[in-house]
Amino acid sequence: MRLSLDYLMAQPTDVQAHLQQLVWSATSKHVVEIGFRTGNTATAFLHSCKSLTSVDIKECDLDGFADDPKFKFVIGDSTKIKPIHCDFLFIDGNHDFEYVLSDLTRWGPHARELIGLHDTWRRKAGGVRRAVMTWLASNDQWAVIHDSQLNEGMMLLARLR
Repeated sequence: MRLSLDYLMAQPTDVQAHLQQLVWSATSKHVVEIGFRTGNTATAFLHSCKSLTSVDIKECDLDGFADDPKFKFVIGDSTKIKPIHCDFLFIDGNHDFEYVLSDLTRWGPHARELIGLHDTWRRKAGGVRRAVMTWLASNDQWAVIHDSQLNEGMMLLARLR
């Protein structure tokens, strides 16, 4: 069920501290997010984006989202479906190293401006940070512009022009 952004920003969730940053980062952009789960980040993106495509490996509760003309939901494995071009790519799907590295390798070239990743400081999801650093080592057209340890961590990468 889609909740209001104000409500979500007042609730203790694993993304609460990052919601305002996501709203700003998505402003007037075409956004693709890998990993929908409960739709908290989708709510933030839809507050300011031009369009949002959410990709998840399973059916999700889309109540309050499905009728939004800016929203599209794709069921599929991000490591297998065709990547979509976007301005801002947000990765918060499978946190294993191999999956995150695959998402970055396959989808990263299709992101024109920003890539965001959640759980970059989460101990149980140590593969996220390691995959980002591995990917950045061979992709010098990207740089870290934000690296927060709050709420399990969030990192933003910007494409260098």
